[in-house]
Amino acid sequence: MTCCALDALSAYKYGGKSTFRRFANFILEYSGFREKYLKVCLPELKLTIQQILSRGTLVSEQDKLLKKFEGFLQEEVGVVFNEYPSPVVSTIDIPFRLLKSKAVSAFGTDEFARAIDLTIKSAGVPNEEYFTYIGILWKDYRCLGVHEMSLKKGSVVYDSIFPLREPYYSSVSERLDDKFSESIPKLTIPALFMVETLENCITNFEVYCNEKSLDLRDLRKQLVQNL
Repeated sequence: MTCCALDALSAYKYGGKSTFRRFANFILEYSGFREKYLKVCLPELKLTIQQILSRGTLVSEQDKLLKKFEGFLQEEVGVVFNEYPSPVVSTIDIPFRLLKSKAVSAFGTDEFARAIDLTIKSAGVPNEEYFTYIGILWKDYRCLGVHEMSLKKGSVVYDSIFPLREPYYSSVSERLDDKFSESIPKLTIPALFMVETLENCITNFEVYCNEKSLDLRDLRKQLVQNL
């Protein structure tokens, strides 16, 4: 419901049909949590790379590049799956721009860009934002809630026990190469954080409307006329 409310509010600002871009832009602009939502879910990025490598469909050069990228995430960044207790707030997830800066010494700018591009294309996802917290809020919460009437598996397990106010990780078992892999940390965006996001967006968007002398009823009429 929180994500639906955020999606509806974004329509007042940008109009048009519901899209990830409209949803994300509104939250990044008005939530006050821009840097948090732009963080990359590094365990999901690493797991995606492992799944791509496990298919055995890459040519030699591509396979070597992604193995190097996976090694960089583990050795240089510290993405080690079994070092995520449940629940835990990540101290290593960072935005892509900072991950790129960190990777330059290990890869070089061009090689890092090729590794990200190959990961995106091989995984069949639209862009790198798929791996960010805002991307996960969209696909695992907003879209699951609206289109499948369900919640992300495990997303409420710790919400009821530990009322955390920050996105956190909990460990689950994933299949890789037809075997159970090590425990995989999965990101949960807790209800309290989503509610705070909504409250901030309402407050900050109201300030914007007041500064611009905008009436939401007039905005709504405009949007309806433009449909």
